[in-house]
Amino acid sequence: MNEDTKAFHLEEYKQVRAEVVGLLAKIDQFFRFSVLVPTAVYSWLLVNAVGVHNVTIESKTIATLCLKVSLPIQWIAWMIPPVFVLFCGLMSFAFSVRVSQFGTYLERLENGLGDSRLGWEKFNGPLAPRLKWVHTIVWLALFATCIGSTFAGLYLARHNPELCVSK
Repeated sequence: MNEDTKAFHLEEYKQVRAEVVGLLAKIDQFFRFSVLVPTAVYSWLLVNAVGVHNVTIESKTIATLCLKVSLPIQWIAWMIPPVFVLFCGLMSFAFSVRVSQFGTYLERLENGLGDSRLGWEKFNGPLAPRLKWVHTIVWLALFATCIGSTFAGLYLARHNPELCVSK
């Protein structure tokens, strides 16, 4: 490999590596938002969508659940977290596939530019499948938690459809 070709591929290696680092930062950002957005939405729903009012039945006052926000609006609000997490997970998956493609190419560049026994991609190769599984399991657990929370919230709202009495 002549010096011009080597310089070109070295610069190419740096640029591809920088793009990989940027994609990994985006994946991390998607994960953070996938935790924060559902937490914020569910917190808002618990505080602002459901209330308690007193009902008098046979001269006994009983506290019952009621809705502060109408059921159709609650359906929309309760669906935001799982849909958001699903789309963030799909975007992260797409970025992960792209990172994997870049990794394959970076390994070829490492073999051509240096010692074929060394390089980050060679070192990271055996770890990548385990990390990918852990990453997938965490996303699926987060998505399942959102689906469970949404179904619980919708069940509660559907079985207590009475609107709270305004005072």
